[in-house]
Amino acid sequence: MLVIQARLSLNMAAHTLEQVLSRRRKMLMDMCDGIALELRDVLDDKLATFSVKVLRAALAFGPFSHKTEWFNDDENFSRAMSSTLHMQHELVREVGKLHASVDKPEISFKGWRFQDAESESKLLGARALMLAGWVTARTSPSEVYMDLQDASLTGDDGFVLAEALQSIPRLTSIDVRGNPGLTEESVQALIQAMKDEKPGHPRSLCGVSPGNTRLDVPRKFAEGQEVDVQLIVAELESHVYAESVTAGMGGTVSGGVISLNRRGGGGAVEKGSWVPLIWAAKVNHLQVGAQLLKNGTPVDVQEAAGSHSQRFTALHTACYKGHADFVRMLLDAGADVNVHDVNGSPAKAQAEKKGHKDIVAMIEANKQKAKAAK
Repeated sequence: MLVIQARLSLNMAAHTLEQVLSRRRKMLMDMCDGIALELRDVLDDKLATFSVKVLRAALAFGPFSHKTEWFNDDENFSRAMSSTLHMQHELVREVGKLHASVDKPEISFKGWRFQDAESESKLLGARALMLAGWVTARTSPSEVYMDLQDASLTGDDGFVLAEALQSIPRLTSIDVRGNPGLTEESVQALIQAMKDEKPGHPRSLCGVSPGNTRLDVPRKFAEGQEVDVQLIVAELESHVYAESVTAGMGGTVSGGVISLNRRGGGGAVEKGSWVPLIWAAKVNHLQVGAQLLKNGTPVDVQEAAGSHSQRFTALHTACYKGHADFVRMLLDAGADVNVHDVNGSPAKAQAEKKGHKDIVAMIEANKQKAKAAK
């Protein structure tokens, strides 16, 4: 038998395990209290009270939405502290605009710029977090739209805005075009947030809202606008659009854009005649067509059956219109030249009817190539 004599010692001043684990979270809470005092020193009473409200709402939306253990990761804690400090500076700069728009259905930060050239890599989503706090701090229950075109948004901003779209019901429309700094991952997060919209509350990443149903699609995207192509194509895939009256009547298009009007959510073929790839073939928009195919749109998708439907594919449409480059792109993507329209005619028959001999020859060459491959 081994006998061990021991004397228990209880230190009432020592922290509990829960207190130790939550120490970093409390440090951020204490810093928030200090920032609130500083805001009251530099702003008048009305703006100071409002800015503190936005700050606390932003932190509740962001860092404080995580469990205590999240703060014990060094990178998480460092980013939370840094973004909070930067948000303080942005609040001082922008609280006037935020307060003036608190009851309005929209707010514009179009052309938003950083204070200095080095800010972009340091903000860590602080500006987007501030806007999320502003939306949640609003007393108005109405849906809200934020114009963030050409606002130098970063990948961090994109992730914060995607989360805001997902978790704040009243935020249904933002415009994030003209922001090449958005990373591929953040763009995909934004697109997924838009596609997860609730019935009756369609979301938009291009500023489309109940008060503004128009979407202007550039006839040709410039170099460096790859993000805009993805955003607009996602809009076309997710909702039902119709051409404006001018475009539908063959009128001229001003400003190098094609105007569309959103008619509802759910862009599936069975929801109506809106098929984005067929529309792209009609207007010969190669960049939109290429992005749709890259996204997985079936190359042989047909118009929905209906009283006025020809059951055209994109290939039928491009052949009818004489858009040889679009036909070539579809053939390269594996389009089936033997799909028939409502009258039992293949796409080549449309090219023959309109006298597009170059397209007829292209399709024949494609057939010969396919036959030789077998």
